[in-house]
Amino acid sequence: MEKQQGLCRRCVVRQECIFAEVGEEALHGRARWVRYSKRAMIFHEGEPAGGLYVLYQGKVMLFKHAPNGQRRIFDIVGPAGILGEEALLANSSYMLSAQALTQVHMLFITRMDMQHLCEEVSVQRRLWARLLQRLRRTQELLLEMRSLDSRERLVRLLTRLTVEHGSPCGPDGWVALDLPLTQAELAEIVGLSREAVSKHLSYFKEQGAIQVARCKLFINPSALVATWNESPVRKRSFMQIA
Repeated sequence: MEKQQGLCRRCVVRQECIFAEVGEEALHGRARWVRYSKRAMIFHEGEPAGGLYVLYQGKVMLFKHAPNGQRRIFDIVGPAGILGEEALLANSSYMLSAQALTQVHMLFITRMDMQHLCEEVSVQRRLWARLLQRLRRTQELLLEMRSLDSRERLVRLLTRLTVEHGSPCGPDGWVALDLPLTQAELAEIVGLSREAVSKHLSYFKEQGAIQVARCKLFINPSALVATWNESPVRKRSFMQIA
C-alpha cells in the first residue's frame, strides 16, 4: 500500500474533494491507495458494493448494459470525483460498471470506514452535493434524449466535455479534449449509432469547429455551437453549460 501521508497536502484537487475539510489525519487507517491501468475494469454492475472510490488522478467511465445487451455510458468522472456511492447503503450492489479510461490513481474506503467518515458534517454536505449533481446529470441526459435531435445532442455533449475535461490550447478559443473516447463511446453517451456520430463529426470538421491531430480531438466551442442552427437567445443559454 502506498504512503498516504503528504499526498493530500500536495493534491491539486484537494479543495474539490469530499474530504477537503477533514484533513488526511482522519483518513489515516481508513483509506488506501489503489491504481488501475488504462481500460482496466474497476467494478461491474451487480457486484457487492464493498466501498467508495475517490479519484486522485485519471478518468473513469461509468456505464450500464440494457436488457438487450446495448451499453449506455452515463458519466465520465475526473479528479476529485467519486465512484461507488452505493456502498453507503447496507447490502447494496454497484448499479453501474466502472472502467478506467486512462491510468487511474484513487483512494478506496470500505463501507464500514465510510460510515465513520460520514459522521463529519462536511463530508455529508459534500457527498450530498455530488449525489445531487449526478442526479441532475442523469435527468439532463434523459431530457436531451427526448427533446433534442441527434446533432444537437452531440453538440451539447462535446461542449460539456470541453468544460469538464478540456484544456485551452491556443488562440481563438480552441480546446484540447483530454479524453481517449472512441466514436462508438461518444455514440453510447448520446444514444446514437457510431455511423451517425461519424457523420456529424465530419460535418463539424467541414465547418471548422473541430480538428483531429495526434489521436486527439480539438474543439472550438463557439464554432461548434454555431453549427446548431437556432436563435441567438437559445445559443447563449446553450453556452452556459456547467
